[in-house]
Amino acid sequence: MRFPLAAVFVFSLCGSAFADQDSIGPDGIKSKATGLTGAGVLIGQVEPGRPGQPGVDNGMYTHAQTQPFAVYAGNGSDSPNSALVQGAIGAHATEVAGVMIAKPTPINLYEGVAPNAILHANGDSGAGGDEVFAVALNRIARIPGMRAINISEGRALQPFIESPDGNTIMTQIVDWTAIRYDVLNVVGGAEDNGPAAVPQDNFNGITVGASQKVRDGEGNPVGQFRQVADFNLFDPDLDAVGVRTSIDILAPGDDILLTSNNNLGRVRDGTSFAAPHVTGTAALLHEYATTQTGLSGAPGWDLDNSHRHEVMKSIILNSADKINGVHGSTRTVVDEFDQNWLQRSAGTSDLIALDEDMGAGHLNAGAALINFQPGEQEPGTVSRIGWDYGTVGAPGSFNDYVIDQPISGYVAITLAWDRKVELLEGDETYTSGEEFIGRDLNDLDIYLLPANSDDLEAVPLGMKSITFDDNVEHIFFDVGEGGNYKIKVVHAGGLGDDQNYGLSWWMGDPPDDIPGDFNGDGQVDGADLQEWKDGFGTDYDGNDFLTWQRNYGTGVPATSAWAAVPEPSGLLLAATGLMIGCCVRGRR
Repeated sequence: MRFPLAAVFVFSLCGSAFADQDSIGPDGIKSKATGLTGAGVLIGQVEPGRPGQPGVDNGMYTHAQTQPFAVYAGNGSDSPNSALVQGAIGAHATEVAGVMIAKPTPINLYEGVAPNAILHANGDSGAGGDEVFAVALNRIARIPGMRAINISEGRALQPFIESPDGNTIMTQIVDWTAIRYDVLNVVGGAEDNGPAAVPQDNFNGITVGASQKVRDGEGNPVGQFRQVADFNLFDPDLDAVGVRTSIDILAPGDDILLTSNNNLGRVRDGTSFAAPHVTGTAALLHEYATTQTGLSGAPGWDLDNSHRHEVMKSIILNSADKINGVHGSTRTVVDEFDQNWLQRSAGTSDLIALDEDMGAGHLNAGAALINFQPGEQEPGTVSRIGWDYGTVGAPGSFNDYVIDQPISGYVAITLAWDRKVELLEGDETYTSGEEFIGRDLNDLDIYLLPANSDDLEAVPLGMKSITFDDNVEHIFFDVGEGGNYKIKVVHAGGLGDDQNYGLSWWMGDPPDDIPGDFNGDGQVDGADLQEWKDGFGTDYDGNDFLTWQRNYGTGVPATSAWAAVPEPSGLLLAATGLMIGCCVRGRR
């Protein structure tokens, strides 16, 4: 694929809703000059309605920006785009789809996170309850090559009858399809003060909360984000006796600009519009994995391992923003009392992996790509940033990852594995009326240790994550001056069998300042070009552009999937011209 550097300026300056990490519209995640569009990646959508489809529906239900590849009936039919496709065509579904796949037009420049992804959407799954939802999700999950599915559907638990323990059909089908079909299910979490609902209590997917910008008394952004409600009144604990929390990550969900069935722009709020930002980001990562596995002899890019849903989950959570400037982050995330992640429950306890209001932090697509770029690295000596799809044996077994250089500053480590769920009949496809068996969890832990130590008892607070009722472990900690360290993944108990996992890490600050690395993430790439553009005329000038151009590819190796660095003269002039033109036009 080509890396369209010039196009970065066209979209991000002139109004694309989702082309870069900062918000236009006002809080949409954009792909931060990655050059990725989700091309060729299959993603799904499951909710009570469905987006309109040209050739199936009449003109009032379709528009030029958001066109799924296929729509299906809610009864599980294998026939896409046919007379069997019935049920409600929802404006909500069209808007959710637009966050993922909308393509800019001359009239509306709003762009989805992954505009070239291939979207398959269900029909009316909401009319028949849990079992109809399960059939619809299974229909989408079993499409060959399906990578991630967006779920903007759920229901409240029945008081005194059900508990958020992961054992309703809606939740079990989410966890089972992840295992059976290797898909990342992305679920919209509870709204501001809504009741506990399913399937937000899933284990094997990602549950998403909605964020908003924090503003001062005059309405100006102050560089902080929090969950949508100023005061989050819902009970965050899914397990009354444990410490599982209801949110894995935050994504934009406040004042999201998009287009609906009538081709007019709309502003929408809620987790329904936060979740597809995460699904779209997963599509970008899958596209990158495909480009790398397609390169002959590319190290660290196994065709299967690089697409695993556990890996995608660990990458997306590990690269989330918590504190502005750390690991390429672009925002600080706080609660209603302006406390950051380190000051709250997960930051002050080894038994709580994710914060009840923030999860791992705020989605950052650009940082996720940086965390993914180095490729898979197996136990042994590894680089400062990387990931692995690994296996740990019976309880007591462990894997060590020794960082190949001294580290200082913040470290982020995320481990994700599956809760085991099986169909009672052992079938490979769910049909209405079938029951699941929840086999519970293996218990894995992670530790950050001095490279020459195995004393787990001596590991201080903050440098270990040892939850006992969740399938995510997460460390975010400042090691200060630091030294030589290793990551230890330990099988602490549970079912007793082998366990596959996805592990991601981002260790410390870059060893040296790199000329042209304007965002401080340790590499000179397209993200720094975006940073230069945002600060042109204030923090940066034309000489800084030339510094970036001379050092492009320094740090973490630039992928060969990106094109050569442009000559400075044409791009600099074009960028400057676009900057002037867009400032005159203003923002709609």
